[in-house]
Amino acid sequence: MTLPPLQALICFHAVAQHGSMKAAAAALSISASAVSQQIAKLEAWVNVRLFMRGSRVLTLTPEGKIYLRAIQPAFHQISHATHRLIDATAHNRVSVSCSTDFAMHWLLPRLGGFERYYPYAEVLITTATRDVDLKTEGIDFAFRRTVQAGSEGILHPLENSGGMLLIYDKSALLEPLCHAFRDWLLAVAQEHHWPER
Repeated sequence: MTLPPLQALICFHAVAQHGSMKAAAAALSISASAVSQQIAKLEAWVNVRLFMRGSRVLTLTPEGKIYLRAIQPAFHQISHATHRLIDATAHNRVSVSCSTDFAMHWLLPRLGGFERYYPYAEVLITTATRDVDLKTEGIDFAFRRTVQAGSEGILHPLENSGGMLLIYDKSALLEPLCHAFRDWLLAVAQEHHWPER
């Protein structure tokens, strides 16, 4: 497989979309001269002039139009594949906020039970005791013994917990992995006492 320099292709695509080197440079966060150099590199590599340069206007040559139509689907495929990958990764992640003590003495020793059922799940644990804003901090579940009045989220007292609350936003349960994690927590809470600390 023979590919031209990818940075040159990116610049070509940006210039074709934006209609000028300056606008493409701004979109790519590089200098206009760097964009110009990449376009020259691509034209030299394919040995075809891709743009007609006029007074402050760049127009695709007929060959440039054909080339853009041919490579544009690849840019769309890369974009879609990237979004799917990001979404899939987000759906395989559960984020938890709890005290260090709770994480070390209760959650971590039992987490293997959840991971046996969901081996590809990533459980991110942030240790904190302050109140958290679940939505803005991207936290799915928080464990706290007390919460401030007016705190948002579902407060679920856990059995055998010495007053521990599981806090989550109902939107977290729209994610199947978060829903499974919540159900696992509730089941494990019935079987194991939290340490009284």
